[in-house]
Amino acid sequence: MVENFGPIFRAARDAKGLTQKDIAKHLHLDHTYISKIENGKAPLPELDTLLKWAFYVGAKKVIESYVISYPGRPAVALPKKKAMKG
Repeated sequence: MVENFGPIFRAARDAKGLTQKDIAKHLHLDHTYISKIENGKAPLPELDTLLKWAFYVGAKKVIESYVISYPGRPAVALPKKKAMKG
């Protein structure tokens, strides 16, 4: 389990002004589960749930750091988009 996952997602959630209940409703999960994840007392959710969560809170850094590296592989920066010619 990634040790800093919970605090990072909590900070992203707080920055967006969302509650744990907001996240839980969006992901169709119980808000107590969200609390446990943020406090490191529950295992990480499945990858599809992580992606939905990250996009909902706008946490690009979380996606780069944790989702792309899931599970346990070092994270790789997202490739930069190339400008279209023509």
